[in-house]
Amino acid sequence: MDSEQNKPENSNQLPPFPFPGVFPPPGFPGFDVEGFGDKKESKLDLSDLMWGLLKYSWVTIIITVIFTYNAYQKAKNTPYLYKAMTSLISADESGGTMTQMAATSVGTSNVTSAGFVSGLLGPLSGLLMGGGISGPGGDLANVNLKSRTFMTSLIREENLLPELYPDQWDEVAGKWKNGKEPDLFQAAQKLRLMIQLGPDAVTGTYSLSVTTEDPVKAAKWANLLVDVLNRRLRAKAIKECEEKMEFLTNQIKQTSYVEFQQAIAGLMEVEIKKMMAARLRKEFIYRVIDPAIPPRIGDHVSPDKGRMVTTGLGIGFMIGFAAAVVLHFLETLIRKRLRQRREMKEAKMQAEKQTNGEEMTDAGKIEEKEKIGEGRKTEPAMV
Repeated sequence: MDSEQNKPENSNQLPPFPFPGVFPPPGFPGFDVEGFGDKKESKLDLSDLMWGLLKYSWVTIIITVIFTYNAYQKAKNTPYLYKAMTSLISADESGGTMTQMAATSVGTSNVTSAGFVSGLLGPLSGLLMGGGISGPGGDLANVNLKSRTFMTSLIREENLLPELYPDQWDEVAGKWKNGKEPDLFQAAQKLRLMIQLGPDAVTGTYSLSVTTEDPVKAAKWANLLVDVLNRRLRAKAIKECEEKMEFLTNQIKQTSYVEFQQAIAGLMEVEIKKMMAARLRKEFIYRVIDPAIPPRIGDHVSPDKGRMVTTGLGIGFMIGFAAAVVLHFLETLIRKRLRQRREMKEAKMQAEKQTNGEEMTDAGKIEEKEKIGEGRKTEPAMV
């Protein structure tokens, strides 16, 4: 009977949770309705989210303004780029290759002799007969434009370094501001990135364009490149013809065979005609259809500053929106954790009160029993 009376009135009550700050067990006092075990609390409350976004809308606004302002400053400081383009046609397409033009003017006897001498000279005769510039001019020009040697020599000869680096050049003093000349190879790479040469599939022509910040320089350099390509390849062809003529002249002096001399004479005639064509034709690789002219101010190809600002605005808004959502969920999580800790503390205090009350009740009952027992012992003595 005493053991049954010493049992607590609520035997199903859970003991105090011994690990504050950790997730409480299911059914723990103070967490029956709200807590981590509540499935309803894990659902997303859209109204609460909307109020959270409204509360942190100042974060979204500030981030959006910062990104938009930075995009505006970048667009403002980015210079416009202008493209000047010249339309070209391969000189071989208009008049045929120089070797073909010269070969058609050689007589049949010389051709027969050329066949005879080809057997004597072997592979060297192919070089002599096929010398000169032939094939698509665009491929040959592209090879030169991608050549570091060609670009560096072009910059040196035309004195393009001050125009490529105007910020570092003191035009009044005629010297570099920092006293150091820019690297020539880097200048060649910079100029190469400005140039674009390619065929036009619609018109069948070539287009050479230069894109830079100065529209006048763009047109100037586009026309200059065409002129330099024609001059250099023309000079190279003339030099090759002169070297072949010198070789053939020595060969004709060293032989006494009449047929061999006639064959060499035919080859010399071909080289003479090729040299004559090269000397007379100034537009050696390209014939200019439309020269490049400076674009008008406002006819820039890039950048689109309005799009830059709009992009900055959109990116800033998305980042600001994401930041507001994160802040809202962090605040919700912190409040939930504080509320749970507070409820855990209150539950613990309530459990301690109940335990102390039960102990006091048990002590009172024991004391009362002892008094009753003592009373029963004193009754016979009194009798």
